[in-house]
Amino acid sequence: MFAKTRPVSYSIVVASVLLAGVIAANAEHAKAASPFVAPKDKALVAVVRSGKAEKKNSFFLIYNDKRECVAMFEKEDIELIPLKPGKHSLYMSSNNVQRIDFDVEAGRTYFVRFEVQRGIGVGILKFDLAKRGSDEFGEVQKWVEGKRTADATKDVCHGHVIEDDKKGRNQAQKKLERANEKWDQRDEEYMKKWTLTKKDGLTSKEAGKL
Repeated sequence: MFAKTRPVSYSIVVASVLLAGVIAANAEHAKAASPFVAPKDKALVAVVRSGKAEKKNSFFLIYNDKRECVAMFEKEDIELIPLKPGKHSLYMSSNNVQRIDFDVEAGRTYFVRFEVQRGIGVGILKFDLAKRGSDEFGEVQKWVEGKRTADATKDVCHGHVIEDDKKGRNQAQKKLERANEKWDQRDEEYMKKWTLTKKDGLTSKEAGKL
């Protein structure tokens, strides 16, 4: 004889199937999610450290033209900086300073890489910009492999204006002015070299593969 079975509600079966589908979809989304995909309403700038962090000269700030800190590099491999769509000037400042301009589009991710080059007793930062069509753009996958990302909005300095030190000196302001003076004195080719435009950003589909 067959054992008696309890009748199962059709609605319960349907709900179970739908729930399983939702769980599978969420699992697939989580698996496919990439930290490099920009929000729909903002652009994302990924600043990548080449090599490993060093004990000396590994600290540097990134701030805007209002001296507001947008990221602080210490031992992180990659800082992810959200920006509103439009034009921005960011100043990458350590022993030296480099102004980089951005004209960004929401939903795209822009990549900048730096390495520390040894000078006479100091570390000098050297930067590469991933412009679409360039060798650097094609190497972005290698730039980010095996590296840890950090949300720049969680940095302790984020959003704060860089103030004067105890002696009343503001090195950030001096470096900003120096970088702007250099910018104004150089030609259009120089400005183009140090500017990332809308099309240089990876689309969400491209960034999702990283």
